Amino acid sequence: MGVIAEFESASAEHWPGILAGIVATGIKIDETGERDGLHWCSCRRGQAGIGLGIDRTKATGNVTLYCGPLRYWRRPLATRRLFCDVLTIIRSHRRGAA
Repeated sequence: MGVIAEFESASAEHWPGILAGIVATGIKIDETGERDGLHWCSCRRGQAGIGLGIDRTKATGNVTLYCGPLRYWRRPLATRRLFCDVLTIIRSHRRGAA
């Protein structure tokens, strides 16, 4: 069925700041984990939820935001707003504004 995803460049050192920024805006982090250098978490606001991950073994890499299409289309407006808010947080940390 596929995945709806967005990729944003950010260095691994920004990951803790990105997570702190997400929590500071009222987005809940439900789960976190790590496997083979890949750090991930699930973010939720209300009924909308997305996954977030980064490969911290690389100095520069991609932060990946993702969710399944059924989850996305159940709450398309709320999920799109959540995607946009998390992307804004990632971009602000990448630029060093946060």
